[in-house]
Amino acid sequence: MKTRLRRNNKRVVAVMKGEETQLIDKKFTEFEETLPIDKKLIEFEETQPIDKKFTESEQTPTEEEYDELDDEEYNTQVKQEFRLEFQVKQEVEMQKSLADESNELINRDYYYCCCLCKRSMSDYTALMHHFKSIHNFIHVGRSIKHVELEPDIHDPNFFCQVCQIKFKFSGVYMIHLERIHFIHTNSSGLCPKEKLGAPYLNKFNLFLCACKAEYGTRSEYDNHLKTCTRSTRKTHNLPNWNDPSNHCKPCGRFYATANTFRAHCRAIHSMTPPVKTKSSNRHCDTCDMSSKSRKKLRIHLYKMHGLQELSQLKRNAKHIEPNINHCEDCEKTFYNNEYYKRHMHKAHSVPLPKEKIKLRGAVEYIDLEDPYNYCRICKRKYGNRQFYLNHLQKIHKIQFDSLEKHDYSDPKFFPDPFDPKFYCRVCKSTHSSMFSYRCHCRYIHRMESVIVKKFKNPDAKVDFNNPDSYCAICDRNYRGGDENERFKEHLKDVHGLVENQLVSESKPVINDFYYCRECRIRIKSKYMFIRHFKRIHKRTLSQEDLENREK
Repeated sequence: MKTRLRRNNKRVVAVMKGEETQLIDKKFTEFEETLPIDKKLIEFEETQPIDKKFTESEQTPTEEEYDELDDEEYNTQVKQEFRLEFQVKQEVEMQKSLADESNELINRDYYYCCCLCKRSMSDYTALMHHFKSIHNFIHVGRSIKHVELEPDIHDPNFFCQVCQIKFKFSGVYMIHLERIHFIHTNSSGLCPKEKLGAPYLNKFNLFLCACKAEYGTRSEYDNHLKTCTRSTRKTHNLPNWNDPSNHCKPCGRFYATANTFRAHCRAIHSMTPPVKTKSSNRHCDTCDMSSKSRKKLRIHLYKMHGLQELSQLKRNAKHIEPNINHCEDCEKTFYNNEYYKRHMHKAHSVPLPKEKIKLRGAVEYIDLEDPYNYCRICKRKYGNRQFYLNHLQKIHKIQFDSLEKHDYSDPKFFPDPFDPKFYCRVCKSTHSSMFSYRCHCRYIHRMESVIVKKFKNPDAKVDFNNPDSYCAICDRNYRGGDENERFKEHLKDVHGLVENQLVSESKPVINDFYYCRECRIRIKSKYMFIRHFKRIHKRTLSQEDLENREK
């Protein structure tokens, strides 16, 4: 029975080929260990595919059949040896072809690269033959006029002589070469020792580089190419990052601006900007600050410390007083005391100190109605009348109370504030709205006391509990909101009245600016000032509060 098992085992191995023989041997040994000897062969033959000659398990093979089986084993071994020799020959031929291509491509600035397997070729016809033979793929793209020619990647006019097309920029030209002609340059992160587009796989299916480094995955191989490129890069062939003429000596190109030149250095030459170090020549030890240039440092020394050079600052550093022109609320520092006072006056409404102004002439020579807004004392011209009058009021301390003595009906001096067409007869200008026209009358012609809103019944008394929300002063009903809120808001905002308070007979003095100490802002009109307190601070201002603020 043992001989029968051995012969049958040999018969099964002769029938199966390739990798299936190992699986059958394993299964056969497992069956031998678990099953009785008489049942092993029967169950194994029922489960495995066997040649038609031995389908009947009861018959035993003859000696001639054993000889045929030996011949088949020998033939399979010969075939396997022949396949191994053929694969070795193919690898040797591939190495020779890659070596020949590498020798050709090392002396060239570009190569043709397969977009599928990333293998480099010497010319366009070899690439097309590679597409057809290896990948069984016929490239279908735009028609090429002159296939026998090769494009010049260094053409100064960016002209492709193969396609007869001219490009405006070098970047667009290189993209055309890469996508249409499959041309890649050797400065695109390749290994400098090899300069091949595709990695070489050895017999162990490892990525092999020309520097005799082996990697198991493509990502590790690509990372090796980057590090290998950095380690062997020649620094003396790199351009100067701070070249004043924006000239790239390795490429032989000039650039219009420094930004485009440095972008070229980053993209093509893989350069990084030099590290900026703190220079003691641009640092002020007193203020503990560094300037971007020597020029800005000199300006800082002159305005802040009154010095001309940095050496004077180091000598007199102990005698320099700290800078007091600093606003703690805004966290701003100003160059001199004049700018600091202006900021405090405009932003925080701090009054300017009274200073004695030396006039270079008599005040009588000032013309308030000068058409050119020219100050004869200061010999200075202003852009508009408002700036001119502000200059007279602040610098020369001229009060404009005397303007009220003039007759406002005189068309030569004052406009009509109630003109329906918003036309200023003095300036001969028309305004778009009543608001802009009244602002023009206030700030240009100083007619604040004349512009008073007209009411039909200014002396009438208002009933806060009127069911119809009727305002007797305006002769109008205000309905809307809960518990006549709109009516009460009208009385507060327009007339300044609060409940259980009568209308004041004396008209309030209208001030140009109202200052909110909490928000630190100035508000020009009384209406906007009351509205600001109501919406922002949730408070209602009474008439006494307004009078106290106006005082």
